[in-house]
Formats: sequence, C-alpha cells, structure tokens
Amino acid sequence: MNKGSGSSGNDNGNGNASGGRLWFGLTRRQLLRGALAGIAAGAVAAGAWFAIVAGTSQMQAYLIPVVGAAAAYGVHLGMRGSGRGHAILSIAITSLVVIVAMYYVERLLVVRWFAANGDDSPIPIVPYLDWLWSVLRRAFTTSPSPAVYSGFALLAAGWLGHQGFDASHPRHR
Repeated sequence: MNKGSGSSGNDNGNGNASGGRLWFGLTRRQLLRGALAGIAAGAVAAGAWFAIVAGTSQMQAYLIPVVGAAAAYGVHLGMRGSGRGHAILSIAITSLVVIVAMYYVERLLVVRWFAANGDDSPIPIVPYLDWLWSVLRRAFTTSPSPAVYSGFALLAAGWLGHQGFDASHPRHR
C-alpha cells in the first residue's frame, strides 16, 4: 500500500525524487494509469446515473455518491494501491465527472420540462461556459440534495482513495 512515503535520500530539493517519482511517491505512469482508469470508471457510473434519470423523470441525486466510489475504484485499480495521492486524484476526478454528469442530467430534465410546457428553447449538448454555469446553478439551487450527495461523493472518493478496496489492512495480516 503506497501511503506517500517520505524522502529516501533521492530528493533533489524541489519535491521530485530521482527515479521517476513525482508526487506522494507516485510515478508518472501510475498517475496516468490511475487518472485514465478513474475517469473511465467514473464515466461509466455517471452514464448509468444518466440512464436511470432518462428512464424516470427525476434527478435521483442519491446515486451521485456511486460516481465517487466508482472513480476511486478506477484510481485504485489503475494505480494498484491506495494512499494520499490516490485520494486526491480520486477527489479531483470525482469533481470533474460529477460536474459534467450533473450538467447532462439537469439539461435532460430542463429540456423535458420545456417540451412539456410547449417551449422548444435549445440548450447546447456541448456546453458553453455560461450555459454550464446556468444549468449547474439551477441544479444546485432548486434542491439541497444534489449538493449534499455531491459532498458525499467527494467524501466517498477521498475515503476510498485513501483506504483502498483491499479486504484486510496490511497491518492486520
């Protein structure tokens, strides 16, 4: 389990250790694998959330923490371990994936509402920054549940990224 070990004498003074270690004792390859696997797993969970919302007519905000857990699991698989660096990467990926997924979920609900009320105002599929802000502001201000469950998603990503998914802790083996 990689918990971000201290300097082993190879530190060059600016935080980068020789031998390819970049951040919290992780290599560039580990970070890339973890980021790609975390984004993929988070995107799959976000896609499942979107599909459930598309099949119903409500946000189903209680599913947002699943995105955080999935992103942390992807980071865990990609980096093959857990620790502080894993937790930070899991939280960053979860933040990004939840923001993008929240835009598309809320966009779907708003477009449906427009259609039900005889309005055909377009909302772009690929969001401009102002549209992204407007749709996300609506999502987070109409009800407290998306914000609360997004907080739970970040908490889950951080906790699971740091603790990992191993059945037993190495100290107890």
